[in-house]
Amino acid sequence: MSAEPRRRPRRIPFTPEEVANIIAVKKRKELLQLIHFKRSKGFKLQNVFNVCCFFIYWEVLICFFGPSNYDQYAYTRVETKYGNHYSPEGKAIVESVELKGADGNNYRLMIQDFVDLPAESGSFVVAHDFLLHKKLKASYAGISEFYRLYEASPILIIVLLALVTSSVAYFYNLNENPGSLTAVTFLNALALLALICI
Repeated sequence: MSAEPRRRPRRIPFTPEEVANIIAVKKRKELLQLIHFKRSKGFKLQNVFNVCCFFIYWEVLICFFGPSNYDQYAYTRVETKYGNHYSPEGKAIVESVELKGADGNNYRLMIQDFVDLPAESGSFVVAHDFLLHKKLKASYAGISEFYRLYEASPILIIVLLALVTSSVAYFYNLNENPGSLTAVTFLNALALLALICI
């Protein structure tokens, strides 16, 4: 005759006091881990790096919408692209103006407005930010406004995405968790590297 299979002993449930005690021990352990993590050099360095990146992103946005560092360049040729919309006077909308700089670079201004066209050659002003020296907007004689440069589009997209990501991470205190802090630091490092390389 075969032996009966051994049965597992019946589990005795914890009392409410034991459950409360286990929860308190776990919370205390998590709190001690958080305190130890906050005192580490890695936590401080990553947070300082992330805050610096945050201010760099804001600096680029402020320079795009407000005061910037201005340089004057000469251009030798103009190419204009028109849109399909017309003013009541029959003037076509200017979508973009591309200026061939004397330095060999092309500067495409994204205008999308009814503006006067520049002369065939002359000078124009390019605005760039103070820290990274990225060209963001430009203007030429005959118009009073600055218009976004085509090459500034990826810079602005990266800056906006990085700002949103960093803001959400700090709003939800994700910088207090080692994994999410490392992820935010990595994303900021990639965004900063992209800004430098563009």
